Order: sequence, then C-alpha cells, then structure tokens
Amino acid sequence: MSKHEIQSCPRCGQEFECKMGSVTLCHCSAVKVSSAQREYISQRWDRCLCHACLLEISKLDAVNIAAAKAATGYPV
Repeated sequence: MSKHEIQSCPRCGQEFECKMGSVTLCHCSAVKVSSAQREYISQRWDRCLCHACLLEISKLDAVNIAAAKAATGYPV
C-alpha cells in the first residue's frame, strides 16, 4: 500500500500531498532538475518541496543558483 501524507513545504510553507510511497505518482518525478539544482535543494532542505517550488528551482540556471546561494532572506 502506498504511503501518502500531507506535508508542508520547507521552502514556502504550502501544504501538499507527498506520495513518497508511490514515486511514479509523485509530483517530483514530473519535474526535471539538473544535478546542480538537485545539489542546491539537498544543501538547503531535508524534506520534499511542493510542486510550485520544484518548478521555480527547475527554471534556475547555474548563474541564478550561484546568486541564490549568496543571497540572504527567502531562499530561491
């Protein structure tokens, strides 16, 4: 049986349904991120991000990721 649970995104606070027990149904499997983007995510958060945050991060290029690393305040 698949394990689905309501979580809050550690980046924006929005609640979403995490389908970690069914990775093929999970929103994260539909968002393509580069290795640099994946590293950026894993260095900042230890939980799943919501679909909207994953989409925003997937649009960052290497220059924007570097700028985000240097920025303070709300993480990109």
